[in-house]
Amino acid sequence: MKTLIKLKTNPAKNKNKKTLFDLAKKAKSLGKSNIVANFDKYLPKNLQ
Repeated sequence: MKTLIKLKTNPAKNKNKKTLFDLAKKAKSLGKSNIVANFDKYLPKNLQ
């Protein structure tokens, strides 16, 4: 459990791994997925 929590709270240790937000932004810019294109609608304002 500790390892899983560390992975979630320390993204800097996994710099080469894409985050959900990175993938959502990329998919939105490519226009490949309507679901992901609307993803930022559900994000808090400070993450958009």
